[in-house]
Amino acid sequence: MADDRAAPGTWRLRHGAGLVLLLSALLTRPGHAQWTVAPGDAALTPARIAVGRDTLITTATSPDGRTVAMSFQHRSIARENATLRLVLETRDTARQLVATDTLDLDALTLRPVRSRAVGATEFDLAVHDRHITGWRVSRDSGRVAVDTTTARPFFDGGTIEHVLAALPLDRDTTLVIPSLNPPSPAVRPVTLRFLRLDSLDTHAGREVARVWLRTGNGAEYWVSQRDGRLLQLAWRLPNGMLYRRRAARDVPP
Repeated sequence: MADDRAAPGTWRLRHGAGLVLLLSALLTRPGHAQWTVAPGDAALTPARIAVGRDTLITTATSPDGRTVAMSFQHRSIARENATLRLVLETRDTARQLVATDTLDLDALTLRPVRSRAVGATEFDLAVHDRHITGWRVSRDSGRVAVDTTTARPFFDGGTIEHVLAALPLDRDTTLVIPSLNPPSPAVRPVTLRFLRLDSLDTHAGREVARVWLRTGNGAEYWVSQRDGRLLQLAWRLPNGMLYRRRAARDVPP
C-alpha cells in the first residue's frame, strides 16, 4: 500500500484477442485452469473496486483464545480522472501514526504509476510500464537512486485484494498474480487457489465468502461472493497466533 499502456485502439485489439484465448482455455479445460493475470487484462473490471474511506483493524488471537488489537489502518480509495489513488495510514495500538503509503494506479489497467511511503520504510517511485525510477532510503547509504527495469509487467503487492475485486473469479481456477513489493525490484508470482465457500458476520449481516488460499504463506483471502470486496485477510504463524485484518465496522466490540 499490490500493465502495459498502449494507444486505446491497440489496447482493445491486443486484449480482445487475449480474452478470446482466455475463454477458449476455460471452455476446453479438463476441470481446472491456471490463469496468470496481468495489468490491463481484458477480464479486469476496475470499476468494481469500491471507493471511499474505511478503517481496518488487525487483531491477533493466541492459541488459548485471547484476542488483542495489533494495528489500525485508515484507508482512502478515490478515482481522480485516469488515476485510482489508494492512501493507507497505519497507526499502532495507541493510535500513533506509524506509516503512510500512497499508491497511484492507472484506473483502467490497475498498473502502478507511482508509489510513495513515509515511515520505517521510505521511498518515492515512478513506474513507466516496466521501468521504475525514483529513490529509496537505505539504512546503510541514506537516500539511494532507483533506476531499474523488471522482466515483466506487475501489480503492486498492496493491491492483491483490489485485483481480486476486479476479476470474475471461477472456483475451478488457480490465479497467478505477478507482484512487486516496493522498493524491492523483484517481481514474484502470488498464487491463489480456491479453498472453500464460507460465511462471515459483517455490519450488514452474514455474507457468503469465497475463501482463496495463498500458497507459500497460507494466508486466506475471504472475498465477498456478492460484490468482490475483501471481507477478511487471515494468516497463522508457526507459534499458533492467528492474525486477522477486517474492516473495523465488521469487528464485534
